[in-house]
Amino acid sequence: METHFLRSLPGKYKNAYRDYYTQQNLLSIRASCVVFFVINAVLRFLVWILPENLSRADNFPEFNLANWLFIFITPVFYILNLILIAQYRKRRKADIVMICFVFIFSFYIILCGMYTSFIATSDPRNALTIYLIALCVISVMCVFEYDEAIMLIILIEAAFSALLLYVRMDGTEMLYNQMISVIMLAGFYVISRYFYSYKASYYNQIIEISQKNVEIEKSDGI
Repeated sequence: METHFLRSLPGKYKNAYRDYYTQQNLLSIRASCVVFFVINAVLRFLVWILPENLSRADNFPEFNLANWLFIFITPVFYILNLILIAQYRKRRKADIVMICFVFIFSFYIILCGMYTSFIATSDPRNALTIYLIALCVISVMCVFEYDEAIMLIILIEAAFSALLLYVRMDGTEMLYNQMISVIMLAGFYVISRYFYSYKASYYNQIIEISQKNVEIEKSDGI
């Protein structure tokens, strides 16, 4: 398998491959919206049935607000995603709106995971699981060009730095958290580019098989 860690798919199949993976991205986002909404709905249900002293837990107001935001925002992404899927099926071609939508949704999911880590504790080093899961899910679920992946990493790191400043931790703790975040984002980039390369290789194989089948059919017809 040929890897494309610092470049896009070369050759005449680049645009066709982008159309292909954009459709796959939209379908993946549709399923992700459902799963993410169900998770937050279950959490809201648990808040209602658990004892009232839960509301006095540390950072509960932040959790409560974030949970409501996730519940209301996620269906908006789901509806927009259905509209874009319908548009793609009509034209069979990706456009800039679809690409930007995938990018924004990916940033939204990672930001949700990141913020949840800060809600769990003021020192996210002790609660990185959800942030890490969000990064892994997006890196596997969505395909990005290398420049899009780099831009996404820059935005994620900027958001992480802003949250560190917001909780006002000391310089040493901020440095440790930044180091861990950078390592995780490096892993996100590697995984993202690996799956880009893997899916590109799979797509090229499909195209080559289709072309060979056409050539065989032409040969049989002669």
